[in-house]
Amino acid sequence: MCRLGKRGDVMKRKLILAALALLMASSAASAFTKEQSDVISVATMALLAGLDDHCPRYRLNNDAMISELIASGLTEKDFDSGEMSDERDRAILPFMLDYKSNPSRFCDAAWQALGPNGTYKRQMLEAK
Repeated sequence: MCRLGKRGDVMKRKLILAALALLMASSAASAFTKEQSDVISVATMALLAGLDDHCPRYRLNNDAMISELIASGLTEKDFDSGEMSDERDRAILPFMLDYKSNPSRFCDAAWQALGPNGTYKRQMLEAK
């Protein structure tokens, strides 16, 4: 394992603090309901896990993800809005940090939540 040393530790702490500041500052700016923001967050987790071989054993169930977003009351207008992009960007940061720190743990958590026997109400990940 490569050690970053003190300089790397300082950079890592600065990144984490900046991410937390961004999340705290942006949470009040959401144009969506809490339920919609939560659904966007779960869909973002599914996207990260199921696309681009981040989690190579799983694939995204795109239809289920879109159905979940629509069921939360999001409209086509919302999908095309800058607010949706902002909300997705806010949601992806913690998942990316988790993935970067331990990809296997992230993928396992995503599968446990969004797989066929997952804890989330809709299956958004499928085995390849």
